[in-house]
Amino acid sequence: MGCWNYTCGMSNLHIAGGTPVYTFVLEQNTKPDLYYAHSGLYTPCLVSFNSTYNDYGGGEDCTGDAIPYILDSIAVNSIDEFFDKVHEGTLKFNSNQIYHSMMRKDIVDDMLQWYKTDYRNISFNDCVSDVRDMLSELIKRHESDIYFSCYMDIPHIKNNRAAVMLESQANHIGFSRIVDVFSIVDDAIKSSDKDSVYKLEALIIDFLRGIFVNAILDKSRKQWTPGSSVGSQSYSGDILLAIGESIKKVVDKENSDFDFE
Repeated sequence: MGCWNYTCGMSNLHIAGGTPVYTFVLEQNTKPDLYYAHSGLYTPCLVSFNSTYNDYGGGEDCTGDAIPYILDSIAVNSIDEFFDKVHEGTLKFNSNQIYHSMMRKDIVDDMLQWYKTDYRNISFNDCVSDVRDMLSELIKRHESDIYFSCYMDIPHIKNNRAAVMLESQANHIGFSRIVDVFSIVDDAIKSSDKDSVYKLEALIIDFLRGIFVNAILDKSRKQWTPGSSVGSQSYSGDILLAIGESIKKVVDKENSDFDFE
């Protein structure tokens, strides 16, 4: 079989060979009562890793602190084996079929430069700048509380935007535990090895990126799904721009008719 372009899970733009992407692992959801939600069909692991699309449905030059945890959870030996088994349809986690979604890095990075959550008007960069302080506060709380739990203590950290966003996900049932960041941080803090705690900063930032990506998909009424139109080598930029122009006309008219700000 020849090569093909993939489809960006955020923008629907084509992903051609050599394009940098964020790769998210998805579990197929077998609970029909959740199909109404944007994570109803596929449950995402919100900790992504970096890849370069390889023209054949997978990634190469993969990096990211989540990779060892992903490989361990789904019991594969390498990221190449992960992509091969996803392509073959033979990879499962807790009896759920595993897929992946790729999102163009240029699209995601640009969106995260300006997007702010409805809740408390927080940006991704706000959170990134607060991660280290949050970890320091968690270490202090562990030192003074024998009953410390990352799940329970993060909500009590004040004036920290990273903690606010992590708190919003702590007990959410709509996301995969393939990489359970809260348990990983909890174990590191309870080991009393401060260096190991601060080494988790990059993993937490990757998790926060996923939280923001998820919020954008929710806001734009998009489902978490594997890449569509696999097999096509077409480029989708022109038609998406045309659709965008039509959307702009409709939204401008609605705003005018209803005096939306």
